[in-house]
Amino acid sequence: MNPELDFLDQLLGGNLPLVVLLRLFPSIPRARHAIHAMLAGDEIRLIGADGAQLQPWQWQELSRASDSDWRRAAADLTVSLTPKAAERVA
Repeated sequence: MNPELDFLDQLLGGNLPLVVLLRLFPSIPRARHAIHAMLAGDEIRLIGADGAQLQPWQWQELSRASDSDWRRAAADLTVSLTPKAAERVA
């Protein structure tokens, strides 16, 4: 299974910390690209430490951060699967 589908498959069991899911990818740049595509495709949601869903402008801003800043921000994020992606994976 490719990392993107494995990422979505892991979320079928419920929300997971982003840092746990990053281990599925061979590199941070690959993870960033895939996560951005899944966000843009309405397959996942990012949830902040405060429990609020990140808005598109927030994850767009995050996508422009350096790898080290992005990795630090990821430590505080949780990923949630959308119904659209759940249908695709199931």
